[in-house]
Amino acid sequence: MITVSEIVKNYIKSTPYIEEALNLDLINVSALAREIQPYVREETMKNIKLGAIIMAIKRYKPEIKKGTNQINKILNNLGDITIKSNLYEFTFQNSSTLISNLKDFILNLNNDPRNYFIISQGIFEITIIVNKKLVDLVSKKFKDENSVFELNAISAISIKLPPDNLNIPGVYYSILKALAWEDVNLIDIVSTSNELILIITEEQIERAFSIIKSLTS
Repeated sequence: MITVSEIVKNYIKSTPYIEEALNLDLINVSALAREIQPYVREETMKNIKLGAIIMAIKRYKPEIKKGTNQINKILNNLGDITIKSNLYEFTFQNSSTLISNLKDFILNLNNDPRNYFIISQGIFEITIIVNKKLVDLVSKKFKDENSVFELNAISAISIKLPPDNLNIPGVYYSILKALAWEDVNLIDIVSTSNELILIITEEQIERAFSIIKSLTS
């Protein structure tokens, strides 16, 4: 049977803003307990007293602090943060000919170090982000594909992450939250094991760069 502590923990974890406010001591524990008491009673089908919920919240707070410290350690050890500007984005609907055209596109890159491209394939669509030098090649190789979306004047911020990021929940959330709070709109997000790439309009790139750099201090 699920315990009161587990119910309280799951509730708080499902609402990250409450979790963060608790960590910063911005929420009155008793008030929060009263707010979630009906939920806890419904989940347990028991008349759970307010004191039991308060204790469950207080027991969970050290876990929040520990997780926050782990995330801050990652953010304080970010590697290179680089910017690529004057990029173009193309999104095509997946088709029976798409992979063949994609292969042809890659073979024509010729390992030129001046080329910059990102390919992200989903179930229904594929997105290709390239520098200006490759725009004509994309247009040529995918001219018969169904174009879903095109955008220019975008930039990419590439963030090198420490290997430990794979084991720490909330690293991406902390970066994306900081940008969202400052009204920075993300066009796309691409990642590898230890690299996070954010696609942003060129008019917001300097602001986004400053926000990300501030997380490392």
